[in-house]
Amino acid sequence: MAKRQFELTEQEIARFGQAEQQTRDVYELKRLQAVRLYGTGSAIQDIMNIVQCGESSVRQWVQRYKQTGLSGLRSQWQGGNANKL
Repeated sequence: MAKRQFELTEQEIARFGQAEQQTRDVYELKRLQAVRLYGTGSAIQDIMNIVQCGESSVRQWVQRYKQTGLSGLRSQWQGGNANKL
């Protein structure tokens, strides 16, 4: 098995912890947890079981984090009817 190329630093792990505590969006929390676990060396199967997602989702979230940082994992959803009211 190939060695994982992605690892988080202690500082990044701390930022993930802060972001996880601040978010109120459960989907964003899943993404944050998945990337943090992946970056700390957890097995992909364990991550999939913990956050209830597929392997491709975890890999996509890691790629998005690599490209855009924590902001790439934030939810973009603005609310369905807010603009109509």
